Amino acid sequence: MTQHHGDLRVLICEDEYLLASDLATELSSRGVNVVGVMGRVSEIKTAMESPDFAANAVVLDVQLLDGMALDLVAPLLAKGVAVVLCSGYGTRDLPPEFAHLPSVGKPTDTDQLLAALARFDRPHDTITAP
Repeated sequence: MTQHHGDLRVLICEDEYLLASDLATELSSRGVNVVGVMGRVSEIKTAMESPDFAANAVVLDVQLLDGMALDLVAPLLAKGVAVVLCSGYGTRDLPPEFAHLPSVGKPTDTDQLLAALARFDRPHDTITAP
């Protein structure tokens, strides 16, 4: 049974194509609106500058093809975009300034990710930068 996830529009930021593709397929099959998949910090920055940027939630791999993605967190939060960090290094190794953000490990457990995304799946949530 497919569950609808409100107004979530999720951008998956993952540099491993098969992981990104599988995650997009799994989330979509569970009723999440996946608006895209990107694997480079530069792509995400360009997309964020566009007036057509549709995501209101991002699953952000900490290390992408062209560098660390943590510098994207503050601009995403400032735009009102929810951020769930994803790391193969272990979420306990993240810098302390990101401790307030939900995070999942890799390989990503879809149920755990959906639970993290559910924190933002309410129409009146306000997401703010730390």
